[in-house]
Amino acid sequence: MSAYAQKLESVRKLFEEHNAKIEDETKHLSFDIFVSNLKAEGGTSEEGLSECSFEDIAEFGVVEGWPMGRRFPRLLAKRIAKVFRKKEAKPKYITEEKAQMLNTRELLQAYNPKEENAVSKRLISVSSYQPSIVFNENESVNIDASIECIEDIKEGFPAREVYIGSDGVPQKIYQVGALPSSTVSENPLLPDRPLRGATETCDTTHRSWGKVPHKVRVLLRLALTTGELAIDQVGRIHDTLDLLIGKSEEDMICITSQRFSKAALLYNDKKLEGTLPTLKIVRNGSTKARKQDPFFKSQGHKSY
Repeated sequence: MSAYAQKLESVRKLFEEHNAKIEDETKHLSFDIFVSNLKAEGGTSEEGLSECSFEDIAEFGVVEGWPMGRRFPRLLAKRIAKVFRKKEAKPKYITEEKAQMLNTRELLQAYNPKEENAVSKRLISVSSYQPSIVFNENESVNIDASIECIEDIKEGFPAREVYIGSDGVPQKIYQVGALPSSTVSENPLLPDRPLRGATETCDTTHRSWGKVPHKVRVLLRLALTTGELAIDQVGRIHDTLDLLIGKSEEDMICITSQRFSKAALLYNDKKLEGTLPTLKIVRNGSTKARKQDPFFKSQGHKSY
């Protein structure tokens, strides 16, 4: 994930945290509209994000139709501005000679599972090619847990099959170079197909779903189930997006619910049951997707 995409994802979480604490859903903030306004003003790169003041951010978060006097939360805008201005520290290059002198903790602190370099080669050696890397929920390396796994191997014990820490939660152990499974947004109209990048672009139509709210995406997926919507050609996807793009979030939900009434009823039932599709795809970082037929065939991912 690019630094730009990571910053937008961090901001998405800030929106979700804020909305979770606001009981009145009519006062929830729309991340999708915020991103749409941000990009319309040139916030399409990491450099563009760094230029945003918190006043700019507050303006981008305003939704057309808000009552007089309502404004974007000032403190939330300041938190978002800090995310946009944060600069990632450039990692220092470590030679093979330097890697030989680092202890296990220092190696793990410098380890990037996406890179093959002197650090990863040294970790492969000290772990005797056995699974030894444990990840945190945010996909960063759990250094303390990984040290335990590596030290076991160095002392001659068989590699652990699973790591269980003080919290009692079993965790998978990975080989050096492997990545934990991650999730990406699923194309609402093309099951099992991921949307790509921060703009959540369809790889078939090359159009973005970024401005379409999650509820509308779920309604469209359910419309496939009820038979109210059939995607038998690429043009159907374009037609569906054309109905929505340029509308407010409220209008998009209204249009979709009216056009696909059976899906709207099914949505309410599944919401009560807790069985609404999440439109997320689990993707294993250690495998590469296989090329497939562009319609309705799996790419080696698992949707749920």
